[in-house]
Amino acid sequence: MASPPPPPAFRLADGIGVARFDDSVIVLDVSCDRYRKVGGEAAAALLAIADARPIDPNHAGLAALHRAGFIADRLHSDAPYLNPRSMPPPTSSVLEGGAPYRVATRHDLGVVLDCAASRLDLRRWPLERVLRALRNARQRHSTQEIGELARDFDMGRRLAPFRPCCLPDALAFTRRARRHGHDVRLVFGVKCHPFEAHCWAQIGEVVLTDPLERVLRFQPILTL
Repeated sequence: MASPPPPPAFRLADGIGVARFDDSVIVLDVSCDRYRKVGGEAAAALLAIADARPIDPNHAGLAALHRAGFIADRLHSDAPYLNPRSMPPPTSSVLEGGAPYRVATRHDLGVVLDCAASRLDLRRWPLERVLRALRNARQRHSTQEIGELARDFDMGRRLAPFRPCCLPDALAFTRRARRHGHDVRLVFGVKCHPFEAHCWAQIGEVVLTDPLERVLRFQPILTL
């Protein structure tokens, strides 16, 4: 009987997301809060590691990836990041068609405060610290259905005295939804030509903070 292949010797470093395009690979480096484009041998090596494929330790691209801090030895990691390929592609959004008008409620004030808190956290703390502090969903039954929660959040966010911004708003909703017991994921996405980055909240195949058409323009690069 043939022995199983050895496990890959390398993995993506914590907080490194990878998205492939026809002519390049884009990397999200959470520790530096920046995106970078990678090509050549380094891109080929990075894709192999992202796909958990074995790679020759003498591969020409590995040295550059080590210097950039994009890869690590195959050791245990307790980081909260997930492979974005483990998320099902989105097929619907709870925000399609627009929400019916309603009067403002005290719950809207809570949404505004949540959005303000996420903006403050992203200003005073590095992105990596903010994301690591994102708590998992509480193991309890939610009293509010996720679609209703998302539509109420969208309504409350419109009342906030600051401009919408995808990262703090999606972060605020993810925190709020997890407090209610929903296993919501925060998804980072990118596109090329021209480059643009986006962030949204999703549960299963359902988008919670954007219309579906908006997020389909982006390829997921990191999920948690």
